[in-house]
Amino acid sequence: MDYFLLNDYMLSIVVASIAAFIGVSIIMKIDFVDKNKNKVRITSFMAGFVIYFAYLNTYFTGAMTPINLLLIVSIILFCSFAVYSAISTICYKEVTFQRLLIGSMIFAFCISLVNYIDLRKIMIENNLDMNLLLFISANILLLGNAIATFRFIRQLRKIEKIHVKWIIYGSVAIGLAFASIRYTLFSSITLFSNFDLFNNHDIEIYDWLYFNNTLLPLTINIFGLVFLELFPSFISELYSEKQKELIYKNKHQYEALFENQAIAIFSVDDKGEINKVNEATKKITGFRPEELDEYSSFSELIDEHQRAEFLSFLKIAFNGDSQMFETKLLTKFKNHIDVQITLVPNFLDEELTHINVFVKDITEIAEAREKMHHMAYHDSLTLLPNRRYFVEELDRRITYSTAFSQMAVCFLDLDRFKLVNDILGHQIGDQLLQVLADRFRSLVDKDVVISRLGGDEFTFLFPDVSDYEVFQKQLEDILLQIQTPFLLGSQNQELYITGSIGIALYPEDSRVGEDLMKFADAAMYSAKEKGKNMYEFYHNYLKEKNPKQLSLEADVRKAVKEKQFEIYYQPQIDYATGKMFGVEALLRWNHPKEGLIKPEDFIALVEDSELIIELGEWVLSESSKQVKSWQEQGCEDLYLSVNVSIKQFFHHNFIGKIEEIFEETGYNLERLDLEITESMAIKDVEYAKDIFDRLRHLGISISMDDFGTGYSSLNHLKNFSIDRLKIDGSLVRDIETDEKARTIIDTIIVMARNLKLLSLAEQVETVEQEAYLKSIGCNEVQGYLYSEPLTGDNMGEFLTNNYNASLLNRVDIS
Repeated sequence: MDYFLLNDYMLSIVVASIAAFIGVSIIMKIDFVDKNKNKVRITSFMAGFVIYFAYLNTYFTGAMTPINLLLIVSIILFCSFAVYSAISTICYKEVTFQRLLIGSMIFAFCISLVNYIDLRKIMIENNLDMNLLLFISANILLLGNAIATFRFIRQLRKIEKIHVKWIIYGSVAIGLAFASIRYTLFSSITLFSNFDLFNNHDIEIYDWLYFNNTLLPLTINIFGLVFLELFPSFISELYSEKQKELIYKNKHQYEALFENQAIAIFSVDDKGEINKVNEATKKITGFRPEELDEYSSFSELIDEHQRAEFLSFLKIAFNGDSQMFETKLLTKFKNHIDVQITLVPNFLDEELTHINVFVKDITEIAEAREKMHHMAYHDSLTLLPNRRYFVEELDRRITYSTAFSQMAVCFLDLDRFKLVNDILGHQIGDQLLQVLADRFRSLVDKDVVISRLGGDEFTFLFPDVSDYEVFQKQLEDILLQIQTPFLLGSQNQELYITGSIGIALYPEDSRVGEDLMKFADAAMYSAKEKGKNMYEFYHNYLKEKNPKQLSLEADVRKAVKEKQFEIYYQPQIDYATGKMFGVEALLRWNHPKEGLIKPEDFIALVEDSELIIELGEWVLSESSKQVKSWQEQGCEDLYLSVNVSIKQFFHHNFIGKIEEIFEETGYNLERLDLEITESMAIKDVEYAKDIFDRLRHLGISISMDDFGTGYSSLNHLKNFSIDRLKIDGSLVRDIETDEKARTIIDTIIVMARNLKLLSLAEQVETVEQEAYLKSIGCNEVQGYLYSEPLTGDNMGEFLTNNYNASLLNRVDIS
C-alpha cells in the first residue's frame, strides 16, 4: 500500500524552498533591538500560524470541542515561541554554542511535534507501530538541520553585501532538508510495515543502480544538511579574501585621512596616553611627535583650569559616546590656544581600541566671539559696560553677597543735556559723554562697576559702602567731575553741565536687583525736582512720598516696557447733525494689582521721564491702526483725536516721527486731530507757531485743549494755525450752578466763532448742560451723556449701532 505520491514530495521541496527564501530574506533585515521586538513577536505568531496550517490543517476535523480548541491554541503558541526563539538565536550578535543548541532544539522539537501529531493519526487509523530507534535518529537529523540552518543564516547576516544567488542556494538546501525530514520521520512507521512511503518502490538511477524509496528523503535530507554545514566555511573563505582586500584598502585610506587632515589628530589609548599624531599637530601646536613623549597623557596639554572637565568628557568617550567641547590647549611655545576638541571612540569587535582626539584651532572664532560678546555687553560710544552687563553683574553680586555686604546702586542723569545736543549738535554731545566716561573711570576704584544705560544716563555699582563718609565723598567727587568745564570741538569750546544722582542701598532698600535700579531711578528724579546738581538717597525720598505714589512710580517704567497700557475711545458729536464725527483716544493703565488707573493718576509720573515720548508714539500708532480699521468697515469720515504731551511737542523730531508713524500705519492725516494744551503753546510761542504751520501743511487739524483755564493768552490765539477750541470740562461741569462759568463759556464760543474756529465742550454729563451749550452755538460735544470711554472692541460695537444715528438725547449702547 502506498502512502504518498512522489510528486507530492517534489512539490513539498519547491514550497519549502520558497518559504525558506522568504523567511531568510525577512530575518536578514531584522534589527533585533528592544524597539523592534514587538514586530518580531507579531512576525513569529504569524509564522506559528503558518506552521500549524501547513502540517495540521486537516487533523482536527468534525465537532470542535473545548479541549481541541485549547490544543490548537497551545500548538500555535508553541510554534510561535519556537520561531521567536529561532529568530533571536540567529539575530543576536554573539551566541554561545549552548545558546545555539537550545534555540535549535526548541525549533526542531516544534517541527517534530507537528509531524508526530500527524504520524500518530496514521498509526491509529492503520494500527501501525513506530520504530523508536528510527524516529529518534530522524529527530537527531532534524536537530542537525536546525543547527546548520541557524549557522547558515548567521553567516549571511555577517556579510554586508551578499549576492542573492547564495540566498537562493541556501534556501533550496533548507527546503530539501526540512521537506525531506517529514518523510524521514514517516519512514519510522513505514519501513517495517506493509506500507510504502511512495508509490515508486524502487527508483532507477542507472541500469544497474536502484534506489529504495524509503531511503530517498533520508539521502536528500543528508545532502541538504551537508550543504548547509559546508556553506559557512565556504562562504567565509570566499569573502575572507575580499575582506582582507577591503581591510587593507580601508587601512590605507584611514592612514591617508589621518595624516592629511587639516586639523590635528591625537590617537590616545584607554589610559589617555598619546600613541600617534598626524602632521597637522605640528602646525597647530608646534610639537613634533617625539617632543610629545615628555607628556604622560594628553590631559597634560589641557589648560589646568579646564582639565577636570576634559577628563569627565574623556570618561564618557571611553564608554562609547563621542564628545565635543571647547577648551584651551598648550602649545610648544608655552601659551594656550582656543581649540574645539572632538573625542571619537574606535572599536574593533565591540572592544575599544583607542580614541581619536580631533583638535581644531578656533582662535579666530574665539576672538570674534569675544568681540561680539564685548559689543553685546558694552556701550559702543563710551566703551563702558551697558545696561545688560550692569543688570547681570548686579544680580551676580547679590547672589554671592554675604550677611555683611553693603552695596549701593546709583543712577546718574545729566541735567539739561538735551540742550547740548539741540544747540551744539550730537557730535559735541557724544564727545562730552566720552570725556565724562574717561573721568569716571579714572575717579573710582576698579571694583566699582560703571555703565552707560543710554542717552545721558549712567549707573554705578559700589560693592562696599560700609564707610558712609567715604561713600558720600565719592558721590561728591562724581558731581564735581561733571561740573568741571569741558573743552570740546575743534575750537576747544568751554562747556558747563551738571548732573543728578539717585542712590538705592543694598540690603537696606531692597535685596532685589530690579527693585534697586527702580528705586535709584526714582531717587534720581527726586534730586532733579529739588533743583538738580545733587544726590538723593532713596530712603530720604521715601519719607516725602505716600506708599501708593511710590508704588506707581516704581511700576510705571515696567508698565511702558510690558505694554500694560490700553487705549479707550470716547465719541465726539456734531451738534448740527447730531451724529458722531470722531473719537478721542484716551489712555488707561491696566495695573496688574491696582486695576484700571486713569491718566490723572499716572500721566504726571510718565511725563517726568523720557518714557512719555515712547508711550505717546505708541498711542499714535495703535489708535491710528484701530480707527483705520473702522474707516474700512464703513465709518469713512471718522476722525481720530489724540493728546500730545509737552515732551513730545518739544522733541526735536516731533514732526518727523509723526510722518514716520503714519507712513507705517497708512492712516490718512486729513482725518487726524492733535490736541495741544494752551499752556504748552504759550511756553514757546514762536516754536508753537512753526509746529502748527507744519502740522497744518500735512493736513492735520489742531485743537487747543483745556481752553479757558491756565494762561488764556488771547493775544497769541489769532497767530496760531488751529482749528478748534476745546472748552475744559471743569467749566462745563459748573454750567448749572456758576454764572461766571457760563460767562466764560459764552465768551469762548463767541471768540471761536469770530476767529472762524470750531468749539467743542468736554465732559457733558446732563441734558441741561447739552441744552445750554446748543443754545449758545457750541459746535461739538463729548461726554458721559453720550458714552463713557470704551475699549476698542466695545467702540467697534458702538459704531455699528450708532455711527449714522443722531446721538443727541438718545444713545443706543446695546
